[in-house]
Amino acid sequence: MTTFDAPERTYCNVRRLRTNTPLQALVTLNDPVYVEAAQALARRLLKEGGDSNTAKVAMHFAWS
Repeated sequence: MTTFDAPERTYCNVRRLRTNTPLQALVTLNDPVYVEAAQALARRLLKEGGDSNTAKVAMHFAWS
């Protein structure tokens, strides 16, 4: 969680600082967990999303 600038668990942190580093993008692009989650979402949209691309996009936003 260091890559995502997560606060330490030794004390309560009410507000996190906003940061954006290249390492955060690399983790989300290359981590197998994120890839598998995106593939599962795509499979579900193809299966349950309807016939048109518009219906699939609407279904995705309804889930979000």
